[in-house]
Amino acid sequence: MHPSSATKDRITPRIVSLITTVIEAGWQGVRQCIVATKHRRDVLRLADYDDHLLADIGLTRNDVSSALRQPCWCDPTASLANYLAEPPRAGSDKGTGNADRVMHGNASGPGHSTHIR
Repeated sequence: MHPSSATKDRITPRIVSLITTVIEAGWQGVRQCIVATKHRRDVLRLADYDDHLLADIGLTRNDVSSALRQPCWCDPTASLANYLAEPPRAGSDKGTGNADRVMHGNASGPGHSTHIR
C-alpha cells in the first residue's frame, strides 16, 4: 500500500524542516570551531607575553595555560573571560589588573562582554 498524497504532503515539510535544522546546527558548529581556532591563535600569542604584561591585563601564566589545555573545539577566550570575572582569592594578587581597569573606567562587569582579540 502506497501512502496517499495527503500523507506525503504532511511528511515532506517535516523532513525538509528536519534537514534544514540539521544543516543549520552543523554550520553553526563549523563556525564555532573556526572562531575557536582563531581565538586559540590569539591566546597562543598571549602565552609569549611575560608575567608582568599578563598581570597588567589581569591574567596569570596559569590562566593562559589552563585556557589552552581545553579541547581544540572550545574557545579559550571564554575561559579567560571567566578568569577575569572571578573575584580575587585571598592571598592572591590575581585581579590587580581588574582593579586597575576599574580605576581607569575600562572594567568589564555584568552586561559587558569580555573578548580577547
